[in-house]
Amino acid sequence: MKRIKMAIIPILFIMLLAGCVQTQKTTIDQAIQYRSTFNSTLLSFETNLKTLPALSQQKYASMAVPFATAGMMSLDTMDMLAANGSAIDATTLQQYLAAKNAMIDLIAKIMIEKGGK
Repeated sequence: MKRIKMAIIPILFIMLLAGCVQTQKTTIDQAIQYRSTFNSTLLSFETNLKTLPALSQQKYASMAVPFATAGMMSLDTMDMLAANGSAIDATTLQQYLAAKNAMIDLIAKIMIEKGGK
């Protein structure tokens, strides 16, 4: 029984280390994940926008331009940081999150205008 315990402990330790390695993402992985999320948000915005009348589409599209631009600029900064091997700084991350959340707010407003449909 003691031998089994002694054999299991190193295996558990290796599994723990492997789990930590898998959960730690590189800056490149993070940048890709953020870009993928932002692209999904933009796609959702576009899909919902198309369901509105033309005047409402123009209104929401013009409201989205500054947020979409800010999001893309912060993502480009993340890409440059990743290419240089640097970590994503808090300011860039906050700019990204603010832009993404603003786009999500616009999607919610569109859905409210549609009557929740």
